[in-house]
Amino acid sequence: MDPISHFVEYLCQFIPGIKLVEKKQSLLMKLLGKLLFFNKRFMTHTTTVLGKTIYLPSQVSRDLSLMSIIAHEYVHIQDAKRMGFIKFALQYTFPQNLTLLALFTLLTPWEPSFIGFLIFIEALFPWPSFYRIEIEMRAYSMSLLFELWTKGHTRLKAIDETVDILHGSTYYWPGGNKKLSQFYFKIILEDAQHGILPTGNAFREVWRYLEKEKYVTRSV
Repeated sequence: MDPISHFVEYLCQFIPGIKLVEKKQSLLMKLLGKLLFFNKRFMTHTTTVLGKTIYLPSQVSRDLSLMSIIAHEYVHIQDAKRMGFIKFALQYTFPQNLTLLALFTLLTPWEPSFIGFLIFIEALFPWPSFYRIEIEMRAYSMSLLFELWTKGHTRLKAIDETVDILHGSTYYWPGGNKKLSQFYFKIILEDAQHGILPTGNAFREVWRYLEKEKYVTRSV
């Protein structure tokens, strides 16, 4: 069994049903790729998770970097299980999901409200999404910790690169303060070197796998 399949099999011990699917093989992902026009790299470079399925872009190699991506998405899967998928999805897509109420204002049996439609359709704009920031910060904490564990250090620019992605078009410009995000990630990395990991089983489970399989170059 190749290392990637072995890692996924290990994670399935905790959440059965996790699987990898190539985006180019998914009609749903192709449709989303058209709708998410602001993310030009959606099909080629962005990994997406829905439920327990991790959709992989075309530009990805089956090596340690892919294992890191899977670990990142595993945090989302664990958080969705803990919160409940519906609550997780609603928080992640808020406030843009309020756009659906615009359709409701036009489909009511009484007189359609054009003003209501205009109010809710504005939710499509890239308003701040603090829930999305919080959810992704947890997942990117895993990405940075994965690099620390497997390489023995984190690149000097890793945090800055992560913050730029987190606050940019990939996540529809969700707002937030970049300096606070940088501070958060620095604390996460410092705590990890003293054996303190973020809350949630995902971090401990991934750490144990990497340690058992001899990927770790620095003890926690």
